[in-house]
Amino acid sequence: MRKPALPFIFVTLVLDILGIGLIVPVLPDLVKHFQGGDVAQASHTYGLLASV
Repeated sequence: MRKPALPFIFVTLVLDILGIGLIVPVLPDLVKHFQGGDVAQASHTYGLLASV
């Protein structure tokens, strides 16, 4: 493997993990807000999003 490829892969992985780490705590409340506060419908939608 070429040397310049390793830093690029590392930066890409760090950005990916940061993105997931930022959206996971926020997403349930965001989905509930978009579903009009209906917790049952929000949990169904969140389950669909998580499975995708």
